[in-house]
Amino acid sequence: GILIFFGKGVLKDLLDNR
Repeated sequence: GILIFFGKGVLKDLLDNR
């Protein structure tokens, strides 16, 4: 969601929580 903000982590999180 919006808890992971660590480079690749944020990208995966955003794509996964699209």
